[in-house]
Parts: sequence; structure tokens; C-alpha cells
Amino acid sequence: MPYEVFFDGPEYYENKFDFYSCGSSPKLLKHLLEYLNKNGDSLAEINIALYLFNNKLLNENLIALSERGTKVNVYTIPIEGYDAESAKDIIDIETRLVISNQTKYEVAKDIFENHFYNKYKNYKLYFFPHMYLRSPKLKTFSRGNMPYSLHTKSFLFIHKNGSCDMALSSSNFAVRDLVKEENLLFICHENEHEKAALDFFVTLNKCSIHISDFDFKRDYSNYNISANDYDLNNSGGFMAPFYRNASFKIENILKKMIEGANERIIIVGQHVCPINYVASNNERAGLVDSILEKAKQNVGVNILSQTFASDDSKFRKPSNQRNFKKFFSQIERCANINYFVNENCHHKYIIIDNCVFISTFNYTPTQFIYLENVTIEKFINNPGKSYSGIYSEVGQFIVIKDKDIVEKYVNNFNQIITNKETQKVK
Repeated sequence: MPYEVFFDGPEYYENKFDFYSCGSSPKLLKHLLEYLNKNGDSLAEINIALYLFNNKLLNENLIALSERGTKVNVYTIPIEGYDAESAKDIIDIETRLVISNQTKYEVAKDIFENHFYNKYKNYKLYFFPHMYLRSPKLKTFSRGNMPYSLHTKSFLFIHKNGSCDMALSSSNFAVRDLVKEENLLFICHENEHEKAALDFFVTLNKCSIHISDFDFKRDYSNYNISANDYDLNNSGGFMAPFYRNASFKIENILKKMIEGANERIIIVGQHVCPINYVASNNERAGLVDSILEKAKQNVGVNILSQTFASDDSKFRKPSNQRNFKKFFSQIERCANINYFVNENCHHKYIIIDNCVFISTFNYTPTQFIYLENVTIEKFINNPGKSYSGIYSEVGQFIVIKDKDIVEKYVNNFNQIITNKETQKVK
């Protein structure tokens, strides 16, 4: 079977506020490790791009594979971007005993310090220090000084016979993250996606810095990356600062898919705010106009997100409440659009008729903006900092038309909206 998907969520665990030593998605990690153990002897190389990499159990399994001869390359953000506040008890999921009391930063530091300074011949860890900013009004970022762009959760497995498997997830698998509603998708032996994944990791490698060469005292807010033209496949691919205008192109692909809907549109995202926006002094039409037009044509639209802007404190609020209220004011009077909120939702997928668009990125304007030459001499709220570079996040998407996989995503959506923690606000 070329596709296989798994889901996880807080409803499977005794206490949704526990932090597990196996990370934020125990069920998904179990399936990931099962894949690695099953295919370990046939794997020549493993490439992983994870926004946060502080999962010791995953790390130990990768070390074991590398010692058996598999090349392992892990790409993550610099440790400065890991949250260093609020240490919490981390427990063993089986015994429920407290193993440690740490922050995300401290757990990551243990991994980085103990393993990667050329200790393992076949295991290499790289930092991708690119940051993405476009406004001098940016508030001080909660994790580190500035936001890092490597927000993807992408995997490429290269077999000794030359064939490739892929996986992408909504989960960071991070220790000291709470369990959320997440998914993990495997794509096996699908040749049309191999080239894009291979090119992405080759280019990511060129733009990253091995941990032994990384200067932990340097300010990387002016870390320059060259952009190249990128031929994007409508069925899947990547956005990144080194892929010129890929963010815009992916938004156009998604927009055309929505415009072609005949029966249903189901948008499930941690953050959903597909408004029209301005990028580089040019207004771009977001997804909202296409969604409204399809709703007027009696296409049923359902939206589920983690956040909602209102005066009611029971909802987690989006970072840009003004834009969200602008978006919601456009859809709230449309009879064919329903809006649901569940604070545990961390998925990123959109079901359109009989296919599903699965991504590692959210559905907000910031995800779809690409600006090649941004220069900020100083920040209002972050004195002493400047920025120059490309504004673009790193992300992956794939479009699946397999009937069984689509149905599993539909069932996942239906399961969440019937959850007692989900509230329908429209």
C-alpha cells in the first residue's frame, strides 16, 4: 500500500496535561519507530527535518541505525530557539514515574552535547539558522530572539536499492510539548514524489551548518541564502527560502483545488485565517474569497482550528486577532459554513471532495508569503537586532486521492468535532 496514515490525540491518555519522555505524540512515534525497525536493514540513508529535535527515544533509535551502517542526517533549528522557560516534570508513559524536570531547551541540550561532535561516523546533525521576518514591529519572540523558518516535519528514507519512502507529520514529536491532535502520513514507493524530496534535502544540506561548525555565539539574523527557481508539482512539494516564490505557488495550487470543489471543503488547522493580504506592496487574494464563492454554490464548508478571536476567555486566541476577526466577519453570515474550535487541534489538512491536501504548515497569510529581499535595520520591540534575508517558511505538502486515506481523514475530522472539548461557534 503506497499510503498509510496514523492519528494521535489527548483522548488516548490518562491526563492531557502530562509531559511524556517519549514526546508529544506517543502513538505516532511508535509507528515511526516500527517503520525504522522493520526497514532498518534495507535503509541506506535517513533524512529528517524537524522544527524541534529533543526526543531522546527517537535519537537513540537513529544512533542504533547509524551504528549498523545507515547514514542519518537530522536538520533542526539552533538551540537558541528552544523554549528555556518553565521546567516541568517529564514522566514515563508506562510506569508514570517522573524521569526528570526540564525545559525543552535542557532536553535538547542533552542530546546536542552528548552525541554529535563527530562522535558517530554515520550520524550528522545540522542547524538551519534561517529566520524569517518582514516587520520592524515584531514583538519579542517567545522562543529565542527571532522566529526560525524550519517549521517542517519531513522525513525521507532512501533504501539500498535506490527506492525512496517519505513521511510528513503535523507533530514535532517534542519532549515537553503536550499531546495534541496530530497525524503521521507515510508515502511509500511513489516515484512522482521522490525527486522533490531528494532535491529538498540536498539543498537544505547546502544551506545548513553541521553542529561542529556552528558558532553558538553568532547572531544569525543576517544569515543569507540564495534562492533558485523551483518547478512545483501540483501533487506535492516544498516551500523554503531557497525555492523562489514556492509559497505563492503552493497557495495558488490550493486555491485552484478549492475553486474546483463540488461537494465539500473541510479545513483542519492549528491556525486558520485565509484572508486577502498584502505582500511586497501587492495585494494577494487569499483563500477566503474562493471559500465564500463555493459556499454560495451550496458546497458545504467546515472549518476546525485551535484558536478563535473573541471576548470569551475560554478560547485560545490567535496571535493576530485583528486579521482573524476580519476573516470571521466574512464567513459568519454564510449559511453553508460551520466553524469549530478545539484547543488540542494541531493538524494541517484540507479535504476537498474526494482528495486531501496534507501539509506541515498552517493556513494563514504568513505561510504563503515569499519576499526575497527584506531589510530591517532595527526592531521597535527588540533593540540591538537587525535583519536581512528572505521571508519564507519551510514546509511540505502532498495531495492524496486514495479513497481509503481520504476517508480516514474524514473520520478523524468527525471524531474531533464530536469530542466534548470541541465547540461549534457558528
